Amino acid sequence: MSKTVNITINNKKIKADKGKTILEICRENNIFVPTMCEMEIIEPFGSCRLCLVEINMNGSSSVVTSCSTYVENGMIVKTYSDEVKESRKMALELLLSEHYGDCIGPCKKGCPLHYDVPTYVGLIADGKMKEALKLIKDSTPVAYSLGCVCPAFCEDECRRQKVEETIAIRLLKKAVAEMDMNSDNPYIPEVCDEKEEKIAIVGGGPAGLTAATQLRRKGYKVTIFEAQKKLGGMLRYGIPEFRLPKEMLDKEIELALKIGGINVKYNTELGKDITLEELSSDYDAVFIGTGAWVDRIMSIEGEDLKGSYTGIKFLYSIANGEEIHLGDKVIVIGGGNTAMDVARTARRLGSDVKILYRRSRKEMPADEKELKEAEEEGIEFKTLTNITAILGNNKVEGVRCIKMELGEPDESGRRRPIPIEGSEYEINADSVIMAIGQYGDIKEMKDFDIECGKSWIDADLSLLTTNKENIFAGGDIVLGPSTIVESSAQAKRAAKSIDFYLRGKLELANKIIKEPYKYIQEIKKDPELLDFFIELIPYNHEKEIDEWDLEPYEKKMQIKVFHRKPKERIKDFNKIEDNYTRDEAEEEAKRCLSCGCEALFECKLREFGTIYQTEQHEFKGELIRFRPDNRHEYIIRDQSKCILCGECINECNEILGEYAIDFVNRGFITVIEPPFGKKLECISCGACVNECPTGALEDKKTVEKPGPYPMETISTICGECGLCCPVNLRTYNDRPIRVETPHYKWNNNILCERGRYKILWDYTSGYFNYRNNKRKKIGIKKILSLFSEKEKLSLILSGDLYTNEAEKLIKIAEKYGNRVFVDEVVKKGNAVLSEINNAEKIKVGIDIDLYAPMKAIVNTAVKNGAQLVEKEAKDTVSIIHNNENINKGKALVIPRKMNSIGISSLSLPKWSGEGNISLYIGKPSENLDIDFAVIPAPYYTRKGRLTLLNGEKKETEVKIKGYDPLRDLINRIS
Repeated sequence: MSKTVNITINNKKIKADKGKTILEICRENNIFVPTMCEMEIIEPFGSCRLCLVEINMNGSSSVVTSCSTYVENGMIVKTYSDEVKESRKMALELLLSEHYGDCIGPCKKGCPLHYDVPTYVGLIADGKMKEALKLIKDSTPVAYSLGCVCPAFCEDECRRQKVEETIAIRLLKKAVAEMDMNSDNPYIPEVCDEKEEKIAIVGGGPAGLTAATQLRRKGYKVTIFEAQKKLGGMLRYGIPEFRLPKEMLDKEIELALKIGGINVKYNTELGKDITLEELSSDYDAVFIGTGAWVDRIMSIEGEDLKGSYTGIKFLYSIANGEEIHLGDKVIVIGGGNTAMDVARTARRLGSDVKILYRRSRKEMPADEKELKEAEEEGIEFKTLTNITAILGNNKVEGVRCIKMELGEPDESGRRRPIPIEGSEYEINADSVIMAIGQYGDIKEMKDFDIECGKSWIDADLSLLTTNKENIFAGGDIVLGPSTIVESSAQAKRAAKSIDFYLRGKLELANKIIKEPYKYIQEIKKDPELLDFFIELIPYNHEKEIDEWDLEPYEKKMQIKVFHRKPKERIKDFNKIEDNYTRDEAEEEAKRCLSCGCEALFECKLREFGTIYQTEQHEFKGELIRFRPDNRHEYIIRDQSKCILCGECINECNEILGEYAIDFVNRGFITVIEPPFGKKLECISCGACVNECPTGALEDKKTVEKPGPYPMETISTICGECGLCCPVNLRTYNDRPIRVETPHYKWNNNILCERGRYKILWDYTSGYFNYRNNKRKKIGIKKILSLFSEKEKLSLILSGDLYTNEAEKLIKIAEKYGNRVFVDEVVKKGNAVLSEINNAEKIKVGIDIDLYAPMKAIVNTAVKNGAQLVEKEAKDTVSIIHNNENINKGKALVIPRKMNSIGISSLSLPKWSGEGNISLYIGKPSENLDIDFAVIPAPYYTRKGRLTLLNGEKKETEVKIKGYDPLRDLINRIS
């Protein structure tokens, strides 16, 4: 009888093993099918229904779960079709209907740059200022400028204000940026491998600077064409000194250019000194970020009188040090941020200032902070007032106004101002400054046939492409007058698009944005495309919080910085706002509620929700909410995020035989929890956390605030016992955040408590004295002095050492005439791990709860028919710590410490526990009195040679920064 069948998957003919599922065959043939509840090492569960596929047999078709449907001869399978798409989308939306959690914090959602605000605020709270600054500058080089003048959309969304006051996110950004600029070693981004392509950036404002540094970091050669004599754009020429000190702006720009490889051509104006045709021809790609420098005018009588100005030209003149005599009375027309900057500048020049605005104060588009500070400085607001003429004979003498009333909302959403007939009146004035908006100069763009609107480039808002293949645009020339953060956001996205374009990936990225589910194979094969896609159109689940959510938080008011009093600050252009000290920044950051999900960057539910463009409330119904359970020493359980996929249960019950958690109740009130709702009590292997697809189970972190970290993975082996399990060390900026294990290796994806958690939580390296079960830290000078006691000093080498470390110590001891011992002699066993799986009888001679991987292996063997016995026999495999007493059967010897087999192979005698002065190298066992001990650093800060259970020698190298006292000692005494 044939053991294979012929099937077709996505029009590809495949010979498949009979007895395998569709999902297994798809994976064998590199055909991606999404799933959240299927594991290769246990029977399929089928609860998530995300792995649905369409099958056709004998002329009829149906949609089935691929993880539990076995292949049959002649089966035709489609892993994507309209029906499959809608079925998977429905499955996801049903899962999401009972999910209560945030994907991202509201602060990140509100930020145009999509800063990971909870992460960098958490880093500040943890005292990691450099790491926080690095994360901020990963998006734009103008971090300090943002900290000074950003309207802080993030703070508008901050949930802390529902408790009392928002987190001062803007000031925190400003604080870490200033600390960095004033440090001896300011942050300069690394540059990737140099590329041949050249890129032209037109405009050196926030958009141009952001695009330039983002592209330079990717290795491209960049040239900025700047019309002015200095970089900065509106940061320099449109924002007054008292809001953004130009000395600090200069330092920030100078620091940005230290990345190297960015050439700047000053006093080079587009359309005059250089054309787009030339740039498009000479450069591989062009980014246009020329901003909006043309003032709008009202086209009313008197605009050409002496004393009549426009807003941007006025601010530009002041920034260039030109003398302007406004007179005693100044009228400013407008209600935006530029109008506020103009009015506050005029006030500092000694004038009395009135702002005229045709709508009410509520409709003013300026930031509330700017409006408030303008009022504090004595600037008068005359709202529901419009100007109809500027009056005077050769020189401004006044304005004619008309009163307004509000009608129906217009296209901006604000109520339309309507003149009140017969309400005209006049106001005396010496100068009038019109700050009613600005737009971009697009003449050169039109001359080069770039599609434009009335006064902006018509760029694609997703990819920032234009109708010209190699020309991209962003910032105010696309958006209209906007903010630094909005311009930087567009430039960052444009830089990514340019990179994709130059590497031939842009066309696919555009297709993915439009129909992502059709390109799930490509998305899953390319992490770059996945990240870009999720950044552009992410699925973000959002809590609809109420008082219940806020109950756990105590009120703690925002830490304030010093503001100069209005009467003082209007006398000059000096900065009006101080900055946080380091301690103040840490304390303010600790107020953060840590909204958002720690599993943000790894959540399958969000990833597939994005690919299938799901809707959060498609199946809206009653929600059962739970508070996170923090009672376990290392694990947080949040039932509100649980989708009942059963992964954690399968891992705990099926693999380990632990039954620490299980399904409880039935129907709508089903939950996964320990029996009777008690505290989770288990062997702390963390396997459940590994398998959770949603963040319902998370490791506690050894940081002040565990914001979501975009972690990197370093593969190594655990150094906590002789099993030497493979591990994935998850790191952020060279800092270990989490320890996991690779999927489906010999240890069943399991680590023990020591290897997964204690290594991060309990470890303290250093030099100690151990007496009467008490540990006292000592200095290295005390340890070094021992080597003068040649005849008395004994070195006891623990199995915590790598073989090469032990070899160095032996040579040093020979030089000094010291004696060397090992703390335990372990002989390699005569059984291998695979023999446990096939054993008929197993004797366990160790505390197997301390060795979770071995517990999983034994549990699997028992499920396969093995018998646990108390006495050994010829057909018994014993699992022990030492094989000296084994005379029957076979033994798998697990040393108590990592490299005991390797250390024992050096043929050193075992220490008897006696001696005048004993220097113990490693971590002593409990109840062992030691004169002095050197405890090596964790395995993830070291490199060296280990001996595995099977005798294999393995070289390890982990690139994590950290202090290693043993390495320090060896270097000093060598």
